[in-house]
Amino acid sequence: MADPATLRGGTPAAAARTSLPTRPLVLAAGAAAVTAAVLTGPAPGLVLVGAAGAVVLLVTAARPQVALLLLVAAGTLESFVPEVLGPQLTAVKVTGALAFATFLLEAAITRRPLRLDRSHALLGLLLALALVSTLGARSPVDALSVTLRYASFAGLYLVATQHAGDERFPERVAWVASAAASLAGLLAIRNFAAGTTSLAAPTYGDSNDLAFLLVTALPLAAWLLWTPGTRRVLAGAMVTLIGVAAVLTLSRGALLALAVGVAWHAATERRHIPTLLLAAVVTASVGLLAVQQNPDRVALSLEQKRNIAQENVETRLDAWRAAAELAADRPLTGVGPGNFGLYYFERTGRPPGTFGLRVVHDAYLDVAAELGVTGLVLFVGFLGVVFFRASVARRERRGPPGLAAAVRTALLIAMVGGITLSEQYYPPFWVLGALATVLVAMPPRRA
Repeated sequence: MADPATLRGGTPAAAARTSLPTRPLVLAAGAAAVTAAVLTGPAPGLVLVGAAGAVVLLVTAARPQVALLLLVAAGTLESFVPEVLGPQLTAVKVTGALAFATFLLEAAITRRPLRLDRSHALLGLLLALALVSTLGARSPVDALSVTLRYASFAGLYLVATQHAGDERFPERVAWVASAAASLAGLLAIRNFAAGTTSLAAPTYGDSNDLAFLLVTALPLAAWLLWTPGTRRVLAGAMVTLIGVAAVLTLSRGALLALAVGVAWHAATERRHIPTLLLAAVVTASVGLLAVQQNPDRVALSLEQKRNIAQENVETRLDAWRAAAELAADRPLTGVGPGNFGLYYFERTGRPPGTFGLRVVHDAYLDVAAELGVTGLVLFVGFLGVVFFRASVARRERRGPPGLAAAVRTALLIAMVGGITLSEQYYPPFWVLGALATVLVAMPPRRA
């Protein structure tokens, strides 16, 4: 692990230069809004969108951290937004490009030195491998789309770890990630209650992916319960919403990972056991109340889940075997990002037209099949580094009290959940890894 002093890098004066002068940006945004109004003519909706875009550009250029926080939120909420611009311009990719561009602009103007360590090297190699693997993919379009997603999260990690000198940054990320997960949970519960979906699920995505996002955000939301004043009430509401929504997804893999994480946290942080019990009781009570509002729908969802359970087990076992074979056949570069689904039928012997899988439903085998054993080593190495850093930050009392323990538990939940879910394309691994790196770079607190 890199020395925390190396990670902090720079001087206090350099660390303080984190924003840009806003007056020129205000003029630029005003000019952009006027231009948009002239070009769109009588279409007020387009004028409004153009003005809103100009404001976003203004704010994020003046405060690059805002663009980064937007990316954190977009990764959780994107499955509730239709892909109006196509798969190549999703919310994550657009906000990722915005966060990276504003960061580069701010870094060029302030000349703030970059903080780089072995974790950045691992991610850089992983992204380079994804690009090389894309060249030999059966479907370069799918491969490029997934590679861009990898690039968005690699950029998120790079930009987030540059805020090691900002003591408020980890708390801001915790609030944004928890608020986004709460909103996603609320929308999913609404979909379930309205009959739009048979489970608590996003409008344009999978309930298992949502469940993974929820259970990995839960430790951060629970940590916010220790904040003073009325914010504690808000944190309690977020914990309840996230917990109820996670249960109503009926995702066995995500709920198993959450159970492992809770048991780990109770064993390593015994002083938190009363809080864990209270959160569990409140969540269970609210969940039972929600179930009683429409017991027939819940019973039907459980029945449907049982009916497809055996088929899910068989298809996933086939997918795991196919992924292992592909990784063995192409250990260096794999079959290409996002290309596993193109090999599923021929490798499993299932006839085309029957139920198939586009992902392996195991993040580690998924990476091994699509990026080769080389990619798996890089991915697991990155997770090992950031988990170790979270443990060091907890032991050495770095960062806000208790946050390092919450981040470590969330990372454990993510790593266990990755055994049955393909979630390497989603923010938890990268956001939590960045938090661990930021925390270990902070000075130790006094006892």
